[in-house]
Amino acid sequence: IPIIKKASDAAGKKTFDVGAYTAMSIDRSEKKARNAAKIVAAFIAAGSPPELLTRHGLDLNNVAKIKAALGKFDFKSVGELVGDKEIDAFTIAGTPEMVKAKCEDLTKAGVTQIIFGSPLGPDMTTSIRLLGKYIV
Repeated sequence: IPIIKKASDAAGKKTFDVGAYTAMSIDRSEKKARNAAKIVAAFIAAGSPPELLTRHGLDLNNVAKIKAALGKFDFKSVGELVGDKEIDAFTIAGTPEMVKAKCEDLTKAGVTQIIFGSPLGPDMTTSIRLLGKYIV
């Protein structure tokens, strides 16, 4: 009988993880890390509803230009159109210190698991090593 009681006690005390899947790019060079995140930020911005774009302070006309350039596979224009606002709204991108600070912000907001997604960085092997050394 004590086993059943313990099982019922445990069932009443469920805890849940809160996960955040993030497009992430890390490199010792902030410029390289953020540049690697541009295309992913572009696709996310292009697929986001206007309300979300407005909430992040993004220029709807610029996002429309990004979407049109993506539709033409004009990645050069996409790279020129995507700026810091799009990168910051939809990715975690920068130096190890920057990435760590953004992860800490997510943790403070209640996230218990952070899942790092594409592109990881300009050089995947280096990025994985930086994640292991500074973040994980």
